[in-house]
Amino acid sequence: KIIKKQKYDVIHCFNQFDSDIFLKRAYKVGVKNRICRSGGCYKKTNFIKDFKRNCKRKRILKYSTELTGVSEDSCRTFYGDKANYLVINNPSNENIKFNESKPQVLTLLQIGIFSWNKNQIFTLDVVNELKKLCDCKLIFIGNDSPDYLIEKINEKQVDGLVTIFPSQYDKNEAFSSSSYLIFPSIFESFGNVLI
Repeated sequence: KIIKKQKYDVIHCFNQFDSDIFLKRAYKVGVKNRICRSGGCYKKTNFIKDFKRNCKRKRILKYSTELTGVSEDSCRTFYGDKANYLVINNPSNENIKFNESKPQVLTLLQIGIFSWNKNQIFTLDVVNELKKLCDCKLIFIGNDSPDYLIEKINEKQVDGLVTIFPSQYDKNEAFSSSSYLIFPSIFESFGNVLI
């Protein structure tokens, strides 16, 4: 409905294999530039899932005008070996710095939407083990309403060690008050937040 109502010159899809739907619709309403972007690395899973992915991949290749991705592996595993794709490295900000002085409290930082694939539960397990060895804290930055995460924080009894900030929180402030960034994503081999 959106792309029918207004004329667009470009559509940029970053929805992994679900990009096929948007690219096809954009093609049908006459969007001339249809860019697909791959942000993860994909391996074979099981016959049914691989079959579905292959069907979606064919539509992505058919309806995209540009294929891009964050790395060679990401593009190859998403588009296939024979596809003509472009690797576009993400920009980085050299001005963002971690706390360079030795902190009294080991502080971990994890940035990303609150969902199972970002693997925040694993990070809570890490903090649960670290608290036995040293003083530590954890900062989460992400979207709002992480109810399942708050439940796990209470369950693992690390509520006094964990602070949750909304995604708008000042990232420079978060980096400068942290010792390390932790990124245990299930799918992303090298996530944008690391860059």
